[in-house]
Amino acid sequence: MTNQAKRPKEGVLKEEAGTTDREGFISPTIGELEHVLYFTTVPSLTKKVKEVLAAGRLLTPGAVIVWDETIGRRKGSKAVAKSWWAGDGSLTAAFVLDHLQGVKTEGYIDQGYTEQDYLNHLAAAAIRTIDSLSPKIPAVFIPPNNLYMNNLRVGALSYERHDLADILIIRLNCTTNFDKAPKEIINTAINIVEYIDIKQLPLKTSGTLTNTLLTRLMDEIPIAFSNISAPL
Repeated sequence: MTNQAKRPKEGVLKEEAGTTDREGFISPTIGELEHVLYFTTVPSLTKKVKEVLAAGRLLTPGAVIVWDETIGRRKGSKAVAKSWWAGDGSLTAAFVLDHLQGVKTEGYIDQGYTEQDYLNHLAAAAIRTIDSLSPKIPAVFIPPNNLYMNNLRVGALSYERHDLADILIIRLNCTTNFDKAPKEIINTAINIVEYIDIKQLPLKTSGTLTNTLLTRLMDEIPIAFSNISAPL
């Protein structure tokens, strides 16, 4: 586990998953991860991940989940070009994995992998997760970093190597509210919920889709990268 010697006092630990605290709150399942931090709202997920890593607040393999990332909704002089437009119903998650053992600070790169190789593996894991819901139309990966369904964008991926870990970020339109989105977003984006039968979801409601996909990704991504051996 990276950059963390003491038991963290925040977030959810793997050993606590499914347990109930004194206030009756049931800790969520976090799959193959050791530790997950949840944040209601942050301007930038990428900056938040770097912040918690630098402060030693996250065990690895771990994840940082943000329910509302605001950077893509900035307008005018505050707008950030090419930022992902997220809103209510979006999945915004960073999976933080240890560098390969015995490879100092160079991560997988010294093993002959490129940033695109990571994105290819991340995309394959994301597509397997979406496919687990038997969508009417399959998700496809269009390099370098976009996921599409029916020629409309449903997700974006990114990879960044930090001194302490590898950061894999996935952003998905699950049931995203596009009411206030710019026309260029509305005309080119779609939600995954449009292509699945919501009766298969918990409570048979679309409101559980984001957490369903997140829970499955928490199993899928650590396993996918622990078995990485060759570019796809």
